[in-house]
Amino acid sequence: MNEPQAGAGPSTTTPGSDQDAVPPGLLAIVTMLFFLSGTAGLVYQVLWMRSLSLFFGSDMYGVSIILGTFMGGLALGSVVGGRFAERTSRPLFWYGMAELGIGAFAVVFSSLLAALDPWIRAAYPDAAGASSFAYQLVRVLLATGALVIPTALMGTTLPLILRHIVRTRDVLGELGARFYAINTLGALTGTLAAGFVLIPYLGATRATWCAAAVNLIVGTGSAIVGLRSKLPPQLAAPAAASGVRVLELDPIPGVTAEQRVRIARAAVIALALSGFGSFALEVVWTRILLISFSATVYSFASMLSCFLFGIFFGSRLVSRVVDRLENPVGLFAALELGIGLSVGVLCLVVNAVPDLFARLLGTVAAVLGEGRDYTLVVSTLLASFSLLLIPTTLLGATFSVALRAYTTNIGHTASRTGNLYAANTLGGIIGSLSAGLVLIPMFGTTVSLALVVVIFTAVGVGLAATQASVYGGRWARSGYGAVGALAIVLALVSLAVPYRVRLNFNQQADATGELVYHAEGVQNTIDVIRSEAGTTALIIGGNVEADDGYLQRRHFVLKGHLPLMLQRDPRTVLVVGLGMGITLQATARHPGLEHIEVVELSPQILDAQRVLASVNGDIVNNPLVDVRIDDGRVFMKFGAGRYDMITADPIHPKISRVGYLYTKEYYESIRDRLTEDGVVCQWMPIYQIAPARLRSAIGTFLEVFPAATLWYVENHALLIAKNDASAIDFTLLAERFEHPNVREDLESIDIRSPEALLSHLLMGPAELRAYVDAGGDVPLNTDDFPYLEYFVPRDLFYRVVDNSRTFAPHLADPRDYVTGIPEESLATLEPLLATRAADLTEPAR
Repeated sequence: MNEPQAGAGPSTTTPGSDQDAVPPGLLAIVTMLFFLSGTAGLVYQVLWMRSLSLFFGSDMYGVSIILGTFMGGLALGSVVGGRFAERTSRPLFWYGMAELGIGAFAVVFSSLLAALDPWIRAAYPDAAGASSFAYQLVRVLLATGALVIPTALMGTTLPLILRHIVRTRDVLGELGARFYAINTLGALTGTLAAGFVLIPYLGATRATWCAAAVNLIVGTGSAIVGLRSKLPPQLAAPAAASGVRVLELDPIPGVTAEQRVRIARAAVIALALSGFGSFALEVVWTRILLISFSATVYSFASMLSCFLFGIFFGSRLVSRVVDRLENPVGLFAALELGIGLSVGVLCLVVNAVPDLFARLLGTVAAVLGEGRDYTLVVSTLLASFSLLLIPTTLLGATFSVALRAYTTNIGHTASRTGNLYAANTLGGIIGSLSAGLVLIPMFGTTVSLALVVVIFTAVGVGLAATQASVYGGRWARSGYGAVGALAIVLALVSLAVPYRVRLNFNQQADATGELVYHAEGVQNTIDVIRSEAGTTALIIGGNVEADDGYLQRRHFVLKGHLPLMLQRDPRTVLVVGLGMGITLQATARHPGLEHIEVVELSPQILDAQRVLASVNGDIVNNPLVDVRIDDGRVFMKFGAGRYDMITADPIHPKISRVGYLYTKEYYESIRDRLTEDGVVCQWMPIYQIAPARLRSAIGTFLEVFPAATLWYVENHALLIAKNDASAIDFTLLAERFEHPNVREDLESIDIRSPEALLSHLLMGPAELRAYVDAGGDVPLNTDDFPYLEYFVPRDLFYRVVDNSRTFAPHLADPRDYVTGIPEESLATLEPLLATRAADLTEPAR
């Protein structure tokens, strides 16, 4: 085995003079093109993750498969691109070709998914002979098939660019940092553009065309410039032929070849571990912050923007000094220890974040005044940057410092860049999957965050030890040991702090009571608390989703019985969303049912039923009930069964990805799963949603179920539609009401007669259409144009009365939609109807 040898001199390993440097004008052009490339790339990441989530599910395993495949493609491309770049004299031209390839693939991406649909449908476990393992394997294979080409092309871009513009060692770190930073700044711009402009206002298809147009500009411009710009001959030499490889090293005074190899090895290992820690930090801290912020699309976009800005800022800062360093390993060690220390501080502030954010929210609302629609967005951005700027800035500085330490020969800049990028990305894949699928479910967010501190501290200590062995000095005396020890102490102290239920911004008063259940699962964090008054509340991701108090029980019980009372002989029921099980309990008590299937996304919700048995009568152990852990939308799309009644009970559409359960396409899949005379019941929130958004939600449902009716129970609306559009039979409704179980349940929520139940019918099909049309040109909520998901989070301060007042001019006369009402029932019903308008315009509570 040959020992690495020092390079023979500038004539063989480095350019001959400064005249080989890239002209400033060309450098500026390439910089702008690479910025635009980063912008388009992040837009695609948002769009493709959304498309694939709609294609085969938004459960955490599906999301992990998509993210892992996306990043795996980047890693593959960076390695291949790095090696290819060193075999071409026109890397900028091939960079342009890669950009054109990305844009072309983006244009056909949706068609590709449509072509893959039969494969995922055939592998779905509900199909005959299908298994869960086969389904997950097919998801991995299809995600790989859909993403590997464009993401690999994306991965080639940084090695190709650096191969073209880095021509002397004394600018390696500066230009590496500059282009890493500018691409990250582009990614930040793409995040903000996709989340705040393109998807909300243009929709996914037109957003794709915008990004593809950027690729066309970047690719064409780069290819034209690249054809006219060749590398200097001494850099354009092809890679060494196969055989015994001699690693040529650029000389560094006082450092031997063996030490250079040791430094390079330490740098690539450290950056891989740093990638693991950084993505684990992102996953864990995102879970923590979402409990305070609420899991809206803007919360995700804000936190991702913060991470990207920190990486950009850190890269730009370090670019000014990295090439002056004789000892990049020492700086690398200091950065990693600094990250560990800053994350240790974050460990201590976890429990204070909800209270601090609630105060910030109030302050921002007061400042914005009439612009309160943007209060949550602005507050989330401010809070994210305040908490994460320091660790993310330090993270941003690490890549160029590692590149400086790892690149031993300027002629191998591209391959070394590719290797580093791949190591960092692969570490990130493992860190992201480990945090989301293993660490949080096994240990919880607090311990997981402490483990992140340990990872960064250990990397810093290891680098410090490498520095000491090469450059001399005792690293413990230089302060590295003290910083590392302090970081570990902070993490350990955080573990001693008792768990506290944390709720979204404006619900802190609801967190009092006895904690009877807590679990941090793959999907979300679940808490069940019981107040001194005996009320039990279910908290999902920091949001109080349900309780067994009177106001909540009213619509739960009504959802369970009302749709079934409109059918002659219902036998099979599908309930989407288990929740506290109160709706399911009411449904199971209805006479004549033979089978109830429940689809619930979170295993922890099912597990929590152990402490909710006293609330729902231990309903999950009822012989009529089967609970399936699955994505409700995917089950509706791929499952084979048909049902007499489907209760679609998603949570509020302000929550990210829940908007998928309010789209036209989802309602069409529900319609396809109903029997010929089946009935669907869709819960509709009328709080924290503006009238325009509510009209869109109702109009979308009406588009698929034109014979829908709207029933109102204080603070909640229920949309009910019969598949055969037949009229409501009062005789049947009154007959069902007399069943002991039905009467007992309805009387428990103060509905004591069939007439009282009928008084909750607020609007029929004609009135619903008039109500929707009164809002003007209201867009439908579709998979391509997710209006609700992107606009409802802005509606934080809208109250129930803001919507209920808009119902008042459109009240229906039940006689128009209900047959067989006897005269005595009409007489009983008339005074009940007379009070509806007043109740809507001035709600009692």
